[in-house]
Amino acid sequence: MNKYLKRLTLSVAALGLLAIAPMASAETNNTTTTTKKPETSSSVAESAIEMKNREARLEKEKIELKVKPETKEVESIKSKCKPAQLKIKDVGDKTELNVKERSKAYTEVVTKLTETVSKLKAKGVVTTTLEQEIALLNTKIALFNTDLATYKTALSDLKLHDCVTDPTGFKAVLESARTANTKLIADAADIKAYIKNTIKPTLLQIRTALEAQEKVTTNKESN
Repeated sequence: MNKYLKRLTLSVAALGLLAIAPMASAETNNTTTTTKKPETSSSVAESAIEMKNREARLEKEKIELKVKPETKEVESIKSKCKPAQLKIKDVGDKTELNVKERSKAYTEVVTKLTETVSKLKAKGVVTTTLEQEIALLNTKIALFNTDLATYKTALSDLKLHDCVTDPTGFKAVLESARTANTKLIADAADIKAYIKNTIKPTLLQIRTALEAQEKVTTNKESN
């Protein structure tokens, strides 16, 4: 059981190796091209619905935009936004790959922690604290997934927006994407800190208690 806890602790620590890049740096990556798939009647209907939803989001984001672009910035956006949009797909692809690995790691850790609880209970160990920590960890992961969905939507909106016709809207959507990206990074950092500073010490405490218990049992058997 102690060896299992040691391996679990290492798995938990490994989450720190996964990172999410800030949007500002991700936007400097080279672009990639893909062949566009022909639309079916179903996808066209979905696109129409999504367009309506996107327009609603755009109006909300325009209202929330704190600093409206002045004439000089408007012209700058018009001249640079098209090349920037070509890079959004690369940003999305890199985010998708990174987050896929992170989500997989989160799932594996929660699964192993849940299995640990079952094994500890079988040994008569009180696991109330660990179970509460797992529940809170799941809440944090759920928030991460929600903010991830928001970020993906913002990236999609950026790609589809008519930035030359509506540069103010483009700036509004861009600010929304940056905000979502910042929240996503904060969520990941919070999960990492919670695992490192809360769950890992709990596992170590349980492991230490089990080692002490096994030592006492061994001494009794040898006497």
